[in-house]
Amino acid sequence: MLSAALLLHAGTALAQPPSEPRLILGTTVGAQFVRDAFSQHIPLRLHGEQGEFAATYDVAAGLAHDFSAAVRAWGPLALGVELANFRKTTSTAIEADVPHPVFLGFARRLTASVDDVVRREQALHLQGQYWRELWGTLFVRFFGGPTLFRLRHDLVSGIEAAEGPTFDDVTLAGHHTIRQSRADFGYNVGLDVSYFGLQRLGLFGRHEILERMALAFVVRYSQGTSAIQVSGGIVQPEYELGGTHIGGGLRVAF
Repeated sequence: MLSAALLLHAGTALAQPPSEPRLILGTTVGAQFVRDAFSQHIPLRLHGEQGEFAATYDVAAGLAHDFSAAVRAWGPLALGVELANFRKTTSTAIEADVPHPVFLGFARRLTASVDDVVRREQALHLQGQYWRELWGTLFVRFFGGPTLFRLRHDLVSGIEAAEGPTFDDVTLAGHHTIRQSRADFGYNVGLDVSYFGLQRLGLFGRHEILERMALAFVVRYSQGTSAIQVSGGIVQPEYELGGTHIGGGLRVAF
């Protein structure tokens, strides 16, 4: 939207679209399909006895958006950069062996879920791109390159148990979380198809600026791995980052 506002005030110099654009700016919103499941086991000491609980995380698809810029370097070759953001609130399953307040060695089984665990992932995609124009209105870009991931993940670090009336039952009364963060490298590949025929459609008026704007469809796959440490121990040696991003957005060409 900022790019569109700048173009509207740029004057008659922007009356015609560039036959070979030098710079393309854009933003995309869509779904990121993540499949990452892991468990952590944490000691639980209660009533002078040692127990344990397990927290199982299952991160699936969520909303993602990005901002991008690409500049032509030589012929059909270009350099690009994207800043992508992914955020997902997940439900975490808790299973615990809670020590008995009276009898030693008679732990009670507790099963519950925690619904406020958040995963945040930022990715800086650096790309080499190949540009190809088709039929005067379609602009296809193939891209790939390294990715710097920045992961922030809430992890359950402790639980509070509530005793039942007969001490045979126990329920989850509360929990504690810690936020871990880490940066790791990976890669990204994908395809961007932009349609620069908005003025011809007539759906958005006939302003000449529409010749420089496009609707885009994007498919991008990125991957990386990470290891987050909790209380001196590694939760999972290979923590999956990235995933498949499918979305649509707006492009502006100069």
